[in-house]
Amino acid sequence: MAIVGQTNAGKSTLLNALVHDERALVSDVHGTTRDVIEDVVALGGTLLRFIDTAGIRQSSDVVEAMGIERSFQKLDQAQLVLWVIDAATPADEVVRFSRQILPHCEGKSLLAVVNKTDLASPEPVTSALQPLMPADASIIAITAKDASDVERLQHCIVERAALPAVDGDTVIVTNARHHQALCRAAEALDRALAGLRDGLSGDLVSQDIREVVHHLGTITGQVTTHDLLGEIFANFCIGK
Repeated sequence: MAIVGQTNAGKSTLLNALVHDERALVSDVHGTTRDVIEDVVALGGTLLRFIDTAGIRQSSDVVEAMGIERSFQKLDQAQLVLWVIDAATPADEVVRFSRQILPHCEGKSLLAVVNKTDLASPEPVTSALQPLMPADASIIAITAKDASDVERLQHCIVERAALPAVDGDTVIVTNARHHQALCRAAEALDRALAGLRDGLSGDLVSQDIREVVHHLGTITGQVTTHDLLGEIFANFCIGK
């Protein structure tokens, strides 16, 4: 989950409140956070990696500019985005900044957090946001200094990050190496199926099938070509 926004929107204060630790430096100086800061915490049974990013703005400082570039990289990689906005931000500035943020949020779960409501009314920012946000996005107004507000935000995060329902027939892969092997096997299998549909020669398709067997074999144990051919000829009627 990437925490993004302009400088001094309260991103670092919010990260510290969410992880219950002083992980990020907090000050009134623009550009205090110059690199990404990450921490992992469990909320509502869901393990989340929080990523605090450098405040996004135009900067001539080379180091800060590198941090801002990393902010966009982390934003692109994130599954859930917390867009933190200072409640005192003028509405027209919110609209301008949305053109930088929203294109990177397509296909992601987006939660806009109007922060610092103890210092300014959130209504102007909320009104400016509503017509800009995707239909499945959410807006919440809080102050990161209030424990009850942070708790409300945590509930919203858990809802936005909700995992699919699991039943007795669901297959869960808990090993990262196995997950990677299955993904690679699936990619090779897709290529094999596409080759069959396109009428590619058996030699080309067989290479993709060998890759499928290889990746599955890293999980289940080695499967030889002899085993595979024996299974095919024993159970399927095929020509030469």
